[in-house]
Amino acid sequence: MILNSFGLIFLSGFTTSAISAITGLGGGALLLGILLSVFDPLYALFLHGVFQLFSNFSRVIVFWKYIKISFVSKFLILLIPGSLIGVMALEYINSLGLQFILGTALILSAFFTNTFKQLKISSTSFLHLGFFTGFLSMLVGATGPFLAPFFLASNLEKEEFVATKSACQMLNQLAKVMLFLVFFPESILRDDQISSAETTGMLIPLGFVGILGGTVLGKKVLSKIPKEIARILVRSLVLILGIKIIYSSLP
Repeated sequence: MILNSFGLIFLSGFTTSAISAITGLGGGALLLGILLSVFDPLYALFLHGVFQLFSNFSRVIVFWKYIKISFVSKFLILLIPGSLIGVMALEYINSLGLQFILGTALILSAFFTNTFKQLKISSTSFLHLGFFTGFLSMLVGATGPFLAPFFLASNLEKEEFVATKSACQMLNQLAKVMLFLVFFPESILRDDQISSAETTGMLIPLGFVGILGGTVLGKKVLSKIPKEIARILVRSLVLILGIKIIYSSLP
C-alpha cells in the first residue's frame, strides 16, 4: 500500500502539474480527486494543500514582478478569518459527509470556470473574495475553478493574472496547511492508510519532485494536444472522479 501511495503521489503530481501548465486550470481539482480516491478526506485535503502551496509558490517565484500587490493585500485581510470559520466547521462534519461535499464541489468545478464572463470586479472586491476563498478551501479544497472568473474579470494582463492568482492561492494554501496541523494533527500525522508521520514526510517531497517534473517536462510532452481538447479531457476526468467520490460516500 505504501509503495503504491508513493507511485501515485509522484505520478499525480507530475501529471496534474503538466495539465495545469497546458490548460491553466483543472490540475488542482484533478489532483484532489485522485487523492480522495485513495486517502481519507482530511488527509487528502492536507496533502492537496501542501502540493498546491508548493506549485503556486513556484509560479510566484517565476512571475513575482507581475504580482498586483493591491489585490493580494486586500485578499489577505479576510482570508484568515474565513479560513478559521471553515476549519471549525470541518469539526462538525463526519468523513462521509465531507466526501459528499468534496465530490459535489469537484462536479461543480468541471462547469464553473467559464461562468460570469461579464462579471465586474475591483480590487476592493478581493476583501470579500479572500474571506469566501478561505472558508471554501477548508471544505472543498480546490478553489481554483471558482476563483478564475473573478481574476479574469479584473482586467489583468496574462502575466499579472498568473502571478496574482498564484500569490493569492499560495497564501490560501499556506493558511489551510497550518490550520490543519493545528486542528487535526492526529489525522494528518497518523492516518489509517499512511502508517506514520515519517511516511508522510516521505510522500510530500516525492510529490514536490513530481510537480517540478511536470512543470519542466509536461508541457513538452503534452504540447501537441490542443488546449481546448486538453481542458475537455480534464473536466471529464474531474467529473468522473466527483461522481465516484459521491457514490462512495453514500451509505
